[in-house]
Amino acid sequence: MNLHSLRALVIFSREGDRFTHRIVQRQESLDEAVGLCGVLGTSLEDWPLDPPIQQLVLEQIGSPPRTVALGVGMSGSGHWSLAAETIGGDAGIQMDWACRIHRPAERLGSSYKAFGPMNRIARAWTSQRAEWLLPNDARFVLNVAEGRIVWDEHESIVSIVPVSDIRYAGTHTWRYCLDVV
Repeated sequence: MNLHSLRALVIFSREGDRFTHRIVQRQESLDEAVGLCGVLGTSLEDWPLDPPIQQLVLEQIGSPPRTVALGVGMSGSGHWSLAAETIGGDAGIQMDWACRIHRPAERLGSSYKAFGPMNRIARAWTSQRAEWLLPNDARFVLNVAEGRIVWDEHESIVSIVPVSDIRYAGTHTWRYCLDVV
């Protein structure tokens, strides 16, 4: 299952009881793809590094119709949801996540590792934006609209986490856009 903008592509694939996703630079051959890969957890983790999406569909929504990936899943005491779509006239792919928790969470958010011949260390990053240099001098850009970026240099994992206090029950959200410029 794929969702694409002009320059970026999200590839959803089922692994075990959940979906994982890769966000890559759009090109003719995926064999040479570079990008970010979601850090998939297991069914034994209550609070996995990446949301445990177990059901996923592509729907045509709105007028004019646009393709949206809609997903839901459960893990621990969390109920997770995803709405992903291209935005801004194919300017990028927006990932909009939520998790409803009934007890304090150990962690919430989306986590990625770089793969392929791309600079594994973010070239520039703040709590709202990160960039990676691609082999063709393009840049892979992550802009956070809701939430903040946490960078684990030891594991080379970038996470987007909610800014709300996950010690309290409720619905916690985070949203970001990925693009190749």
